[in-house]
Amino acid sequence: MRQTFTRDERISREHDILHTLYKGTRLPTPLANYYFAANSKNLRRLCVIVSRRIGNACVRNRVKRCFREAFRLNKNNLAAGTDIIVKMNSAVSQKFSFKEAEQALLSACRSKGKLANK
Repeated sequence: MRQTFTRDERISREHDILHTLYKGTRLPTPLANYYFAANSKNLRRLCVIVSRRIGNACVRNRVKRCFREAFRLNKNNLAAGTDIIVKMNSAVSQKFSFKEAEQALLSACRSKGKLANK
């Protein structure tokens, strides 16, 4: 199976984002707020929201890349039909790494029961 991050796996419509933010369940952590909601498409979808207060463009893009990569490599471990929004709420260092993003995403999914049972 190809492990790509396709357009279908992105939450890009404003309606879908607002639905997940306001109707989904929220998990606050020191690093980010995670929002989970079910979707009718039976797809695992991700959206990463990083505001300007997190850092300059280089830092913001790195954070988004790290979370997208963590999602891409672990999407088969996540429950199908789940929308996930990662909304960063604290400044991160220039050395923010993929491993930190992966650990944060998987622990949030585990605590909300969004990991697939294999």
